[in-house]
Amino acid sequence: GGCQIRETMLVLQTGGTIDKDYPQKFLGYAFTIGESAAKRVIEAAVPSWDGHFLTVCRKDSTDITDEDRNEIVKAINSNSATQIVVTHGTDTLLVTAKYIEDRLTSAKCVVLTGALTPERFRESDAQFNIGMAIAAAQCLPSGVFVAMHGTICRASECTRDPVSGVFVKSSAPVISPSPDPSPLPGNSVEVEWGVWRKQDKGSFKQSSNDWIEIDNTGKEFAHFSFVSDDEKQTKSLTLFDRARNICVKLTEKESFWSVGTPTATTQWHFLQSGSWETPPQPQAAKQISVEGVTAQPAQTLTTAQLNELRERDLPVPVTFNNFSGVCDYYLPFAGKNICFLVNVCHALTPSDQPLSRDHMATLVDAFDRIYLWFVDVCGRAPQPLMQYEGKLPVLGLNGKSQIGACCAWVGMTGIEMSDWCWRDLYSKWAQHNQIDQALPYEFGRNFLFSEFGSKINYIAPDSTHTVSTGFAVFMRFQALEACGLEGGTFRGLSYRNFVASVRSLVDTYINEKCDWHNTLRIGKVPTNQFNWSECDLWAGFMCHITELGGNNFLKRFYQILTTRPQPATSAQAVDNLVYAASLASQSNLVDLFRGWNWPVSEKVIQEIASFA
Repeated sequence: GGCQIRETMLVLQTGGTIDKDYPQKFLGYAFTIGESAAKRVIEAAVPSWDGHFLTVCRKDSTDITDEDRNEIVKAINSNSATQIVVTHGTDTLLVTAKYIEDRLTSAKCVVLTGALTPERFRESDAQFNIGMAIAAAQCLPSGVFVAMHGTICRASECTRDPVSGVFVKSSAPVISPSPDPSPLPGNSVEVEWGVWRKQDKGSFKQSSNDWIEIDNTGKEFAHFSFVSDDEKQTKSLTLFDRARNICVKLTEKESFWSVGTPTATTQWHFLQSGSWETPPQPQAAKQISVEGVTAQPAQTLTTAQLNELRERDLPVPVTFNNFSGVCDYYLPFAGKNICFLVNVCHALTPSDQPLSRDHMATLVDAFDRIYLWFVDVCGRAPQPLMQYEGKLPVLGLNGKSQIGACCAWVGMTGIEMSDWCWRDLYSKWAQHNQIDQALPYEFGRNFLFSEFGSKINYIAPDSTHTVSTGFAVFMRFQALEACGLEGGTFRGLSYRNFVASVRSLVDTYINEKCDWHNTLRIGKVPTNQFNWSECDLWAGFMCHITELGGNNFLKRFYQILTTRPQPATSAQAVDNLVYAASLASQSNLVDLFRGWNWPVSEKVIQEIASFA
C-alpha cells in the first residue's frame, strides 16, 4: 500500500451544507447552494493542483433522490479517475455512500465528506474535512469511505452519533440466539437457518458459529431458507440495531416482524403469515431467545377471541415488543407513514367506545398528515429505530408506558402510550373528532433532531430540558393548526383556551419584569394560575416569533439553525436562536429579544446586521 498520488483525482459536488451560501439581501430564500466549496478550498491551498471538478447536483441532501444517486454513480463509473472525492450534505451522506458502494463497477477509491457548517463561515469544519478526504483518497485501497470529523472508515462501518451529529466508526455488540430453532408448533413447515455477515461490496460470508453480530450501522444481514411442500424458496432477513434496539424483518410482504431490546427478556420471533381466510395462530410464533432466555407474550389468545376479532373486521393480531422489551399482541392499523399498534385488550375488553376499523382509518389519516407536516418543516424523517413495515409505530399499551403517560424516542421512530392515554386519544377522536394533545407532543420528540436542536438547547448546569420539552409543546400547536385539526381539551381547558394560556405566559413574564437568566435559563417560570412550566413559557415565546415570520418561517428557521456552530454555553444557544429567527423572518429581531431581556451578544448583532 502506502499513498499513491495520481493525476486522475476527481472531485464531485452534490450540494449540502458545505456548499451553502447566503444572498446579499434579506429578500429571497434564507440560503442558496452555490459553487463547489471543495474547489475554492483546493485552489486556494494548492493552485497547481491538476485534478478535475464536476457538479452532479446542488441540493440539500434531504432532497437528493435515487435518481440523483444514479447520476453520481454514473459519474464515478464512467470517469477514468481512480481517486474520487464526493462532497455531500450530512443528513443523507451515509445513504448515498452505501448506494455507491453497492454499484461500483471497477476498482476505485471513493471518499465522501461534508460539513456541519458552511465553508463560507469562519468556524466551519469544511476545510479540515476536505483536506482529510483528499489525503484519504490517495492512501486508501479501493472501496467507498467516509472522511468526517477526524474519522475515516468504510461506508459499511460508519454511523452517526444521534446526539452530537458526529460521524464515527460503529461498534459491534455480539448477540447469541439459540442455534437450532425447532419448527413452528402444529405446522409441518421446516425452517433452516444460516447466519451471514455482510462483507465488502455486497458479498456475504457464512459464519462458522451460529451467532449474529449486529453493529450500529443498521446494515447487517442474515439469510435463511423456507422449506414447504418440497419447494425451497429463499427469503432475506434484515437485522437492525440502533441505541441497543433490534429489529428483525422478513422481506416477504406477508411476514411480520418485531422490535426488542437485547436484555434477558428479549426474544426475536418470526411469525408465520396469517390471514382471516386461513385462521391465524399468532401464539405459535417462532421463538429465538437471547442468552438462552425464552420470553412469552404477556397473554395467550384463544380461538374464541380470534373469532371475535375476525367477526368485528379487525386486523390480524401481530406480536410486537414495547420499549421495555415486553412482547404482546397488537392490532396493526397502518397508514402511509405511521402505524397504530393497538393492544388486543382494547378490542376484547367491553367499552363504551368499541374499537372500530372506520374510526381508526380516519385517525391514521390524521396522523399521516401530521407526520408529513413534521417531515416538511424539520427537513427529514426521524432515524429508524422502532418500525413496523417501515412505518413509525405508535403503541397503545395494556398498562403503563415506560415513562409517564407517553414515551417517545428523541430524533428516532417509536412512541408508546399508556392504556388510559390511548383511550383518551381514541374516544376524543371517535366522539368529537378531536385530537388529544399527548400524541402530537410526542411527535415533537421524534422530530427533535440534533442538527438543529443541539444548536439552541441550553448547556448544563443550566436547564437542559427547557428547550427540548418546549419544542414538543410548541410543535404540537403548530402541527394541529397547519393540518386543520382540532385539539382536544387539556386539564379542563378547551384547545383554544389552552393555546391562549400558554401564549399569555409571555405577557406575565413581561409584566413581572422577568429576564431570561431568572426564568428559562434556570428552569423557572412566573407564577401562573395553570401551573404551566418554563417549557410552556419557551413555547409561548416561539408562538410569538413564528407569527412574525410569515409562511414557511419554521422551515427556514430550522434549516438555518443547522448551519450554526455548536454552542459551548447557553448564551451562545440563545445567539443561535436569535440569528436564525432574524434570517428566517427576514427581519432584525435583536430589539425584540432585548426587549424580552434575553442576552444577545455583540457578535451575533454584527452578524445579523451584515445581512440587513
